[in-house]
Parts: sequence; C-alpha cells; structure tokens
Amino acid sequence: MPFLIFILLFFCCNVFGQSNYDKLISSPLDAPISIVSAFGEIRPNHFHSGIDLSTYGKSLRVIAAGDGYVSRIRASANGYGKVIYINHPTGITTVYAHLSSFTDSLELFVKNSQIKNRNYEIDTLLPPEFYKVKKGQLIAFSGNSGSSTAPHLHFEVRDQEFQNVLNPLLFNFKEEDKTPPIIKTIAINPKKNQGAVNQSNSTLLFPIVLNKKTKKRGLPVKTKMPVVSGWVSFGFQGGDAIEKANHLSAIYEVQIDVDSLVIFKSRMDQFSFSETRCVNAFINYEMKVKQKKIVHNCIVPSNQMIGIYKEHTNNGFFNFNENKNYKITFTLSDINGNVTVQSINVKGKKFEDISPIETQGLGVNYIKIPSDIDTSFEKSKAEIIFYKETLFDTTSVKFNVKPLVNQQSDLYEIGSIYYPINQPFKIKIRPFHFNDSCVSKYTIVKKSGKTFEGLSTSLIENSFEASSDEFGNFYLSLDTIAPVVSRIPETFKKTIIIKRKGKKRKKVILETLPLKAEGLIRFKIYDALSGINKIDAWLNGDWILLEPGESLNEWKYKFPENLLEGEHTLQIEAYDNCGNMRFQQYCPEKSVSIISP
Repeated sequence: MPFLIFILLFFCCNVFGQSNYDKLISSPLDAPISIVSAFGEIRPNHFHSGIDLSTYGKSLRVIAAGDGYVSRIRASANGYGKVIYINHPTGITTVYAHLSSFTDSLELFVKNSQIKNRNYEIDTLLPPEFYKVKKGQLIAFSGNSGSSTAPHLHFEVRDQEFQNVLNPLLFNFKEEDKTPPIIKTIAINPKKNQGAVNQSNSTLLFPIVLNKKTKKRGLPVKTKMPVVSGWVSFGFQGGDAIEKANHLSAIYEVQIDVDSLVIFKSRMDQFSFSETRCVNAFINYEMKVKQKKIVHNCIVPSNQMIGIYKEHTNNGFFNFNENKNYKITFTLSDINGNVTVQSINVKGKKFEDISPIETQGLGVNYIKIPSDIDTSFEKSKAEIIFYKETLFDTTSVKFNVKPLVNQQSDLYEIGSIYYPINQPFKIKIRPFHFNDSCVSKYTIVKKSGKTFEGLSTSLIENSFEASSDEFGNFYLSLDTIAPVVSRIPETFKKTIIIKRKGKKRKKVILETLPLKAEGLIRFKIYDALSGINKIDAWLNGDWILLEPGESLNEWKYKFPENLLEGEHTLQIEAYDNCGNMRFQQYCPEKSVSIISP
C-alpha cells in the first residue's frame, strides 16, 4: 500500500503538476458554465465524483472537452444512464453522463448493440480508430437519464493509468466565485471512553452566529466556553456556497489547528472509486442516520483514503489534559482561493472517566472485529466473514440470533445501522430444511426498519452466501413471487357533464385503455424482493426495445411512425433474480397475465 501511494503521488505530481491546466480541457457544454454540484460533495455512500453543470432545464449540445477518441459508451436504466467516455492524449479521460441521446452514428451503434443483445443495458469498450473527436465537437445532448433527479450534465475527469477521479476544477475549469465557505455549526467529538466535552461522552454541536456588535462570527454570547478533556476531535456543519446561497457543496480544503499544531488537513483533489465509501467516515454517520444531519468528521480512520487526507496528528484527535484555554482554528478554502477562518476557545481539563461502564463488547452477543485482518465467526446456522478493511476502525460488532416464524432460517442481528461499513462483509446461512427443487428461489433478505431487500445469493456447498455493505437484520427466505407488470395508466378518467333540472353535475367514468398505435406506451415493471433481472418485449411477435421512463421502475416504448393503423398485440416477459417470470399480454380482445415459477 505505501508503494502504491508513492506511485500515485509521483504520477499526479509529475504528469499533472507540470501540465498547463488551461490547455488540457475546456467546457463540455455549448452554454455558459454554471456549476450546481461540486467535486467531492457528500452523497449516499459515496463522494460526488465529478461536477454537475446546469443545462437550464433544456437539452443542450454536449461537446468534447479536448481532442481524443470515444473509448467507452454505456446505457443503463440506473447510475449514469447514457454516458460517453473520451480518452485524451494528455493521459486523462473525460466522462459525460445522464445524456438524453448520442450523435446519430453513436445512437445507431448503441441501438444496434441493444437489439443484438436483446438488452437495454450495454457497456462497450471501443478502439481508438472507431470514433475520433476534436475539441469542441458535438458528441451528445444533455438529459436526465439514469439515477438523476433533474436535467443536468455530470462531468468527470479521470487519470487513465489508475482510473482515479480528479477534481475538474483543477484544470482551470471554473466559474467566477467570490463567496468563501460557510461554517454553520461546530462539532466537538470526544473519543469513546477516552474523552469528554462538557462532561458528556457524546458529540455536541455549537452554533456559529454573527455578533451584531463586533461584526464577527463565533459562539453565541450566552454560550459558555466548552470544557474539553482527554482525547477530542472536531468537525462542523457547512460547505461551499455555489449556485444558490442555500446550497452548500463540498469544501476543497479543510484544516484544523489546536493553538499552532495542525491536527487535521484534507484536500478534495482526487480519490479512487474503490474507496469512495469512505464518505461514511468523512461524516458523522450516526447523526446522518438518526437526525438526517450532515456533520463533517475531521477524523482520519484507520483505513484511510488515498489522496484526501493530507496531514494529521493522532488521526485528528488532541489530548486536552491541561487546565488552560486552547484556541481551535478552522480554515476552510475553496478552489478559487476564497478562505474562511473561524476560531473558538475551549477550556482544557484533566480527563476523568465519567461514563458508566459499557457492556458493549463484553457480552456474548458482541465480538471485537479488527479492521486490518480477515476475521470470521459462527453462531447457530450462520457464519459472518469480515475482510481486511471491511471496517473503518476496530470495533465491537453485535451478533445475535432470534427465532423467526415461516422463514427458512432464524433472524441474525449483525452490527448497528448507525455504524458505517467501508467494504462489504459476507454472511453464510444454512436453511432449516434444504429444498432441492427450489434452490434458485432462496435469497438472503436484509431487513432495515420496515424495508426489505433481497441480496444477490449463491449456494456454496451447504450454505447460501451473500454480501452486504450495511449492517442490519438478515434471514433466509424463498422468493416465489413474480415481478409486477402494469400499464401506465391501466385506465383513464373520462369526465361527462350531466344536466338535471337546470343544474350541471360532473361525473367521472373510468375506462380501460385499448392497445393501439397511439405513439407512446408506458409500463411499471418492478420486483419487490430480489429485483428485476431481465425484461423482454414483443410487438406483433417481433422483439422490441423498451427504454427507461421518467420515474422509478418505469419503462416505455414509442411506436414506429411506419406502423400501420389498427390494433396490435404487445407482450412482456419480466424475470426477477430468483427466476420468477411474469408474462403479460396486451391485445385488442383482452389482457392476459401468466406467472411462471
């Protein structure tokens, strides 16, 4: 690992450090630049790996940010949706995601590939000579495809050798910005059983307000100076104001000093996809789950991410063990050079453990799991395997068994939903009674609160195995329920006016929609447990390509313009990941639904 870090830093310093960023890339849009989400912004279970550019609610021309060739092209109902990758001779790859369509030749290539493979999902690597581009050349049109909530262009820069994502704004690709980062609240985090703040072992938040007399920001006048003792770290709520003042995005550089000692420094310049889940250690994960608050944790975990943590002392903790005042200074900088410096004073005090004796980790239902070696343990008919770097830090993990009625195994409580996981762990469960006739129907279910998710499950020897990147409750079940296929809408409302004794009254009548060449037809196709594996559709016996619709689990088909007027038959087969199939047929006479195990 140290050798890899050295090579990575050497590569970045020597390749990108000596380059003229102004000449590497230009804007990928034929429109004024407006950044709505920055690189490194906090997202569910990942850092934002690029920048989001506003398309002003329109479908805009997307152009190549430099000379090169289209090296990869993808289409997916989720994730990046329709996306293009361009390799450049400078050693970088630029990525353009959530597109509505490609240029005509690329669109034809993608459609032919989808029809040939009978699958909307494609991911194809292309040779250098297939589609060369020049800087500023049209390659696609922006849109809202994939896991996107509004029209925009997601733009990335990656290095070709390591495939790390690089901050696009390092390439002088930025808009004018004179607004410094904002700190709304300061967090003080005592180390578990080794520190305290105001005689509490829990994280405490202190608001930062503007003093009307001094015109300076700091703790409220009536707030007493926080008293800290033992090992304590710091954090904050806030961000870099972009686009709109109320939207706080990622901060490029964060530094925290205790008096003159730097205890934490991070810089959002690059990271790897394999380590993007470290976002859950970059924030106070428990506060996020419990209170929906995003609090930056200025702590370096044992399994730290390459490229973000630049400097630290004792992983961001400081031992406050003297009865004196300390000055804590937060320095937040954006990539345009705007800086916010915020200081508070705290009072130090010798640490005395005021917490009750904790039983966590001491009882039979808790096992201490190191973060740097592979560890496994068994209970009842289950085995749990933690790999090196599954956890961010060594911790005690709950493992409890409860009886479960009408399922294929007991319920296994593993860990806490308030504790984040770095890399997935594996769970193996042996069923109460093995049924050879329905092996493919077994699935390990993860239960979190009121939500249920069927994990991708395999039979290895006499156990069913699955991996999970979150703690929760797990059990073995049989999925025999076929996917749901329904037309949108199945019926439509027809309003008629009824006159009685000179008065008008509205009456709504629901009528079933006939299947005709009506331009566009939409369906809702989903599976509640194991998820959709494959969808096939036929129009009058010929296979057709369904495309993702505007909402979740929606699929649509646009009838060809040369389709003859009249009535037609459309059939859909939807398979889930346990092999259950739903056959749905729409025709002039009737609609037929058939379930196949």
